[in-house]
Amino acid sequence: AKDGDRFRRLASSKDAPALAGAASRLLARSRSALVCSCGQTCQLNSSPSLSGGSFSCPTCRFRAMDPFNVVMDGRKGLLKLVMMERYVLKDSWQEAHFKLKFNLPHLQQWRKAGNNVEIRMCSLDNCEPLQSWPNMLTCQVNGRKVFEVKPPNAGHKRRDVPKKISPELRSGANALEVKIQDMYVKRFALGLLRTSPQTCKTLLTKVAVRGEEDSKQRVAQIIFSSMLESTGEEVHAQGSDRCSLLCPITLARLETPARGQRCRHLQC
Repeated sequence: AKDGDRFRRLASSKDAPALAGAASRLLARSRSALVCSCGQTCQLNSSPSLSGGSFSCPTCRFRAMDPFNVVMDGRKGLLKLVMMERYVLKDSWQEAHFKLKFNLPHLQQWRKAGNNVEIRMCSLDNCEPLQSWPNMLTCQVNGRKVFEVKPPNAGHKRRDVPKKISPELRSGANALEVKIQDMYVKRFALGLLRTSPQTCKTLLTKVAVRGEEDSKQRVAQIIFSSMLESTGEEVHAQGSDRCSLLCPITLARLETPARGQRCRHLQC
């Protein structure tokens, strides 16, 4: 009873607005503060799932998203970073809208060098370097619609990929307008990036070469893992573990075989 009387006196006193402001600041400080390996600190509403065991900020995830189109180093690569939680509409928590102005005085030089300007988005629910669009998105550059992301069809999974907007940009001042709709808009981050496409020769220099024994051991692990993951309820058909040396696309003999680090297909 005494605590209730004390609370009512505080609520009706002149200090009530100050106490309310202090409470809101305390809640803001209670947000998750996570530090990436690059040194950047991010304030998030909730802690993401750390599947790899460590936190990765949106900037690092944008850089690791597409090895075929590498983001330029430093500030030359990350032109703008937008956290969508800042632009949620007051009357609708499922919508966000923002306008952004930026200057590109060296756009012509970038085009001669083969560089592109892309828009990438990621979800803050996890730390995977995967492109993730919201349920619906509309993007306009300099007053013209550049692309639109629509909800996936029933029973189908949408394939989300970054979008290049270089052809719609101009040297000097540019304006970007984005509208999104999603069940939880705050969980997205958007990056405006300058990228450089990689040639096959450049990619080959970054591929790790494994010896014969390591390759045999990895294939044996894949076969053993597939046997463990199978259950007695599944239907097993007799077959051969022999792999073809022909490329399934060109049907030509493989000259330089390669396998992705996370690939679990025996044929690869």
